[in-house]
Amino acid sequence: MSSSNVFSNTSTLPTSISQPTTPSKRREASFTPHTPFTARRDHSPSIRNPPSTPSRPTTLLTNAQTPRPTEKGINALVINEDTTKTAHLWKDIRTTAAMVYMSPEMALAESFHKLWKDSRFRNRLTAVVVDEAHCIDEWGGDDFRPLYRKLSTLRSYTGYEVPIVSCTATARTSTFDLIWNTLGYGHRPFWGIDVGTDRPNLFYITRPYSDPKNPFLDILSILPTVLNGDTTTSDIPKTILYFDSEAMCREAVQFIRKILPPHLRSCVHAFSSDLSEKAKRAAWNKFQDVFT
Repeated sequence: MSSSNVFSNTSTLPTSISQPTTPSKRREASFTPHTPFTARRDHSPSIRNPPSTPSRPTTLLTNAQTPRPTEKGINALVINEDTTKTAHLWKDIRTTAAMVYMSPEMALAESFHKLWKDSRFRNRLTAVVVDEAHCIDEWGGDDFRPLYRKLSTLRSYTGYEVPIVSCTATARTSTFDLIWNTLGYGHRPFWGIDVGTDRPNLFYITRPYSDPKNPFLDILSILPTVLNGDTTTSDIPKTILYFDSEAMCREAVQFIRKILPPHLRSCVHAFSSDLSEKAKRAAWNKFQDVFT
């Protein structure tokens, strides 16, 4: 089967799930949530501890999303540079973990190769899920996150009896073809679901720059008309701004901080890949809790 005729008979092809769209990898911004993940499930699931193992590409997103299954009683673990030396981690993954989140780099790392070869782990594996699968195209080049294009290596560990699920909301035809080839689809039955792009809670507003030579001026439109000592964080909507470079991102932060009253300047943060994990977590937590 080739990718070109996958959707010619959609009545017999039920599965390919959509997730919120993400910006391209060249854009640096306040927050950039890209999250592919791998999921595994136990062959004998229980209601209180259903089996599965997800893996994600960014530590920040992983840490932010892991509490969700945990709150539902699902034993979810994270594999990243901060957790690999945890004594009980690898034992739990082989025996009791229901979900394990990791990045493509971690899934293909030498330490994880040993886990893929462990029969206790492989006997519990029922699915591999790649979320935000369009990152295979947008991020998987030679200069940025090249291991996205090597995820097909996992087929040598899982075989074709373990399904690989890919989820995306932004796969144009060329991206779909690349995902198809990278993840080795077509050798077994393939199910595809197009859930459409209708999102009643989302809408696009496009405006031309008021001054193309100084696009930062358009940022003023999101700020209150009056900014003074009585202005609070609740007066300013939570906003994520994307820029074409880290330098522009930082320049915008300085621009906004100069406009705001002193007591609000700490509400504005740059967020990009060159920040430390500690700085990313601090900015993300502030954004989720209070700040703009």
